[in-house]
Amino acid sequence: MQTSQDLNQVITDRIVFLQQFLKRPQQVGSITPSSRFLERRIVKLADIASARVVVELGGGTGGTTRALLRALSPTSTLLTIEINPQFCELLTVTMNAAVPIILQPMKIFISLAMVP
Repeated sequence: MQTSQDLNQVITDRIVFLQQFLKRPQQVGSITPSSRFLERRIVKLADIASARVVVELGGGTGGTTRALLRALSPTSTLLTIEINPQFCELLTVTMNAAVPIILQPMKIFISLAMVP
């Protein structure tokens, strides 16, 4: 069951996602972030639990990133790549183990997260 904090995060993520889609439609592939149902499906179908390294292209607001981190084994690594500056900033704030790397002229968020 989702808490009120989780629901607030979902609403915030959706607003940010839509804003970024309207501002940069060539960079954002959808008008809304992936649902938790899609995130679970991705984790299951990609057999994330047995993966040693996972590369996520387009971390967006971090919903799928969090689902991947929850599913990965403690010895696995997640590499998340994001080119949207607003999403980079959001991911930097919300992901504890993230290491942002900035390349000009665009920011690229690269998270080399080792699962705790």
